[in-house]
Amino acid sequence: KGRASTMDLEILDIDEKAFREDRIDLKLYAYAKAIYIPFHIQSSKQLSPDTVDEVENQMGIARYIVETMDKNGIYILGPGTTVKRIADLLGIKKTLLGVDIYYKSIKVYNDVSEKEILNIIKNEDNVWIIVTPIGRQGILFGRGNQQISPEVIKRVGKDRIIVVATQRKLRDIADGVLRVDTQDPEVDNYLKGYIKVVIDYRMWRMVKIV
Repeated sequence: KGRASTMDLEILDIDEKAFREDRIDLKLYAYAKAIYIPFHIQSSKQLSPDTVDEVENQMGIARYIVETMDKNGIYILGPGTTVKRIADLLGIKKTLLGVDIYYKSIKVYNDVSEKEILNIIKNEDNVWIIVTPIGRQGILFGRGNQQISPEVIKRVGKDRIIVVATQRKLRDIADGVLRVDTQDPEVDNYLKGYIKVVIDYRMWRMVKIV
């Protein structure tokens, strides 16, 4: 016997021409409630998704991130429901599909462009990026958050990228690895390797970026 529940899942479109050329080109359109039946397979040191409520998992992540945020920091917030939980806990408005900036605990910039991001973080050192993987391909950058461009990533630095993902999300990602496709080979190569992913309150896993 299994158990079905509902959760917010991405609505994505894939470029069929690119797919035939062995390239993955996804576009994030929206999030929608969907019936989810969890797999009954789990890796070691990972809680069974059958016993972990998705929303509670997201809230655990949000509580940990909010507790550890620097009140003087500038946070670039990528799209996604898990990142939105962080914004909800902070009491700020967050666009679900857009990129927003939480500026030094005093101001929020919503649905910003690459140009706006670069202008806001100009001459600033305490800048962070918070993102969650998009789709079952685990795209971290380059799909659905192109505003966080190679130039923005280089400006912020890999060590100030905070990745958040529920345990269900990580388990469902193909091959268990994260992917980047920023259209800048130098930045893609810079991001490759292992990165810490926050998966619950004071819990994280090291996940490979390929």
